[in-house]
Amino acid sequence: MKHEFSIARPEGVKELFPGQFQIFSWLDHVVTAPGLITLVTTRKADGRPNACLHAWGMLVGGQEGYSSVLAVSRRGHTYANMVREGQWCVCIPPWRLRQECFATIQCNREDNDEITDAGLTVEEAVVVRAPRIAECPICLECQGAWDHELAAGDGNHIFVGKVIHAAFEASVLVSDLATKLERLELMCSVPCALNPLNGQWSPGMGFAKFSLWEGL
Repeated sequence: MKHEFSIARPEGVKELFPGQFQIFSWLDHVVTAPGLITLVTTRKADGRPNACLHAWGMLVGGQEGYSSVLAVSRRGHTYANMVREGQWCVCIPPWRLRQECFATIQCNREDNDEITDAGLTVEEAVVVRAPRIAECPICLECQGAWDHELAAGDGNHIFVGKVIHAAFEASVLVSDLATKLERLELMCSVPCALNPLNGQWSPGMGFAKFSLWEGL
């Protein structure tokens, strides 16, 4: 039996912290779909490197190319940088760099090099002005194609950028899927789970290392 819901938040569902549902949809915690962790890098107005720990995105492609699709908050540096520069890099970090990834949040200031201050290494891109992160085994250089407000008053913008250059560490250029995933050490962000029938939450959310389940 399926339970049917409208998009309106049920009355019994309360925020875990003030303003939670101004940032996240309650449905995000019911669907509970893991999101790939990336570091989206841009340049600040003064040219300093900026890094945004990001899980609201996807990579899609077809005959006409490969693109990054990113939901970005209007509140942060990354939004302003993407609008101004029209370019960014999507860097995919390994699980072993999770502490440095979190440090990019703590290093979030107007006047600093967020990549270096987080303990990572700035690497010049080949085509775009945005920096890459040397420790990330995959770096995708993107040229902005279009952007649009997700919904009126939502506070998030959708940016689509065409991948115009890609860099891969030699160690991950293998055809065996299990070996490739083991070497990539992909990270996912897992939302805390909500039961909308009684308003109960799971104890927390966090990062998880992606694993190739047996049989897939």
